[in-house]
Amino acid sequence: MQPFIDRVRKTPGDGGAHAELGLVYEANELWPSAVVAFENAVALAPRQGLCQYHLAVALVRTGQDDAALESLRRTSRAHPKLAPVWHRLGHRLLENGDVDEAASAFQRVIRLLPKAPAGYIGLGAAKMQAGAHDEAAGLFERAIQMDSSDRMAHFLLGGSYRRQGRKEEAAREFALGINGRVRYLPDEWAPRVRRHAQTVTAQLKKARGLHAVGDVVAAARILESTVARHPNNVDGLNNLAIAYVSLDRPRDALELLRRAEQVDRTDSFTYANLALCEIKLQDFDAALRYADRSVELAPQSADAHLTRGQVLLRLRREPDAAMAYTKSVEIDPRNLTARIALANTYFGLKDFAAAKVQYAAAVDLDPKMISALVRYCESCIYSGARDEAAAALAKLAFHGENNAEIRETVKALRARMGD
Repeated sequence: MQPFIDRVRKTPGDGGAHAELGLVYEANELWPSAVVAFENAVALAPRQGLCQYHLAVALVRTGQDDAALESLRRTSRAHPKLAPVWHRLGHRLLENGDVDEAASAFQRVIRLLPKAPAGYIGLGAAKMQAGAHDEAAGLFERAIQMDSSDRMAHFLLGGSYRRQGRKEEAAREFALGINGRVRYLPDEWAPRVRRHAQTVTAQLKKARGLHAVGDVVAAARILESTVARHPNNVDGLNNLAIAYVSLDRPRDALELLRRAEQVDRTDSFTYANLALCEIKLQDFDAALRYADRSVELAPQSADAHLTRGQVLLRLRREPDAAMAYTKSVEIDPRNLTARIALANTYFGLKDFAAAKVQYAAAVDLDPKMISALVRYCESCIYSGARDEAAAALAKLAFHGENNAEIRETVKALRARMGD
């Protein structure tokens, strides 16, 4: 980063130097500094449309939405052939509720890039807001034909189908659209932004985002590059280890985590990941030693207690596992993973009254979690809570209106109740 700052100091009148520094700040998510750099670039090189565009991006990230919208409008007027500007402008207008103007912006994107799905997805979103769900569905379907991997297109299509009463198709599209987000059209400077993303924080955030949407291979590549440049960064080593475990490379993960342990023997996260890695390798005694150390270092970490519970369960120490999960839930009552783990453990111990309480809490946290609702219903039946079981069955029956599998589950549960 310093060479770019030095360049600006040496040539303060060079708009390109300020713009490049702005891209460095943008790549590393230093947004207030990026705003200043791009404002200087715009003042020195007002005819460079991408300076104005990247200023708008930075203004959004610093919460200056009105200024960002004005910057995008100004750029679109001065540079009407820049499709990324129209695309981002359309989304800003849509968020503001300016549906007609947003639709016009997306139509401009389609005219400029007729083979890119982005314009059709944006126009479909505008049609949805206007209540034209048939038109919207057609636009999303066309976008998916162009790129079936676009999760946002699937998610929005699910919304259109649901409003058309096509519930089964909607459910399928929603499932395909999990973690969908807007893919903004890349501009000519996008490769330079990627090259400048050198800080560990920026790289880790990018990798976590990719991992979250299921692209673990791409996440691992970024993390490998980060670890190569920062071999003693504990967060980088841990995140790469997590990716390797997901890719079924637990021994490679173990090597990384042992390196992290050598760097910092007080990091609870490292020991929790070591425990999970040893679970994968079936060495449960070693896993417990690491889990105990994680809890010792961070007794108020819900995840540390959750990991310890997972190890104890593998050692068939179910009552101890229940105690560990209980501690995790007490620390973080909204930790759905810990809540379900505790409920499942009680269910396995045939403590159905206790299981019922935890499944009920899980359903409160995520009302669409059908598996938890089924287990809640079973726990009610086994613990003799027939009225609660009947209410749960009614909820399941509602979810099963257009789902044959759920309907069969409801039928089986009613038979179990003797209804």
